[in-house]
Amino acid sequence: MREADGPPCPVCATPNQPGRMFCRRCAAALDVPDPVAPLPWWRTRWPFHRRVEVTASTEVPGHPAGNAIDGFNNRYGGAPAVGDSLTFTFRTPVRLVDLDITSGASTDPQVYRSEARPITLDLVTITSKGQKAHKAIALDDKPDPQTIQMGISDVATVQLIIRSTAGMSPGRHIALAEIEFFKRS
Repeated sequence: MREADGPPCPVCATPNQPGRMFCRRCAAALDVPDPVAPLPWWRTRWPFHRRVEVTASTEVPGHPAGNAIDGFNNRYGGAPAVGDSLTFTFRTPVRLVDLDITSGASTDPQVYRSEARPITLDLVTITSKGQKAHKAIALDDKPDPQTIQMGISDVATVQLIIRSTAGMSPGRHIALAEIEFFKRS
């Protein structure tokens, strides 16, 4: 008889063979979770707080640049004016496949428009050898993540420079809810 190395029964704790639907001892249903498909190699996201450092040319009090890469879209990094920038430095160079930008104060539609949002950005990538590439980015004024395709190898630094905004008025600042980088693994 084959060794029972599958999930134990949730009722009687008897070990069962992998793939069984019912317990071999008490016939209770085995709760076998469906296998989760792995992400494609080109959408692999890595833990930002360990591999990316972010600095801002200017920050808004209470909304540090680190909020833009903290994995939460209900907090944001704030910039006071057009021309301000965020600079992301990777601990080791990466093949940057694409990045997602979520603008605004939150993805919640009620909160999204409470602050100004970037509409156009300049994206500058710098490789470990110092080569620069520039890309103009136009964002839709919506609270959903927007994917920017990159396909650049050996990226050491990414800089986003705010060029224009929507919803800017006195007493408001520019909000970036989340920036997510995707690399080839």
